[in-house]
Formats: sequence, structure tokens, C-alpha cells
Amino acid sequence: MASFTEEEIEKAKENAFTMSKTALWKSLIINYKQAYSKALSKVGERVDQHIKIEEKQN
Repeated sequence: MASFTEEEIEKAKENAFTMSKTALWKSLIINYKQAYSKALSKVGERVDQHIKIEEKQN
């Protein structure tokens, strides 16, 4: 960065700021909720398998 022009430094700062926005909780929570919902759906699809295992143990 020592050899960057003033314009290149400003562009790098802008890019860093833009990239940092992806790490904000507001952005991440959307993906988290989607992943959690998908996981719950998958568990729901397998609920019969769990019941069958419990019935076999009794």
C-alpha cells in the first residue's frame, strides 16, 4: 500500500468498508434464519424415523 496513489488508497478504504458490511449481524442473521429453518425442515422430515427407533426400544 505504500506505493498506492491517493486515489487507490481511497478505493481500498471504500472496498474494505463495503466488505465489512457483510460481517454485520443484520446481514448475517438473515442467512442464520434461513439455515435454521432448513435444519428444522430436515428434522421434520426425519421425525418418523425417530419415533420408530423409540418404539423398537420399548
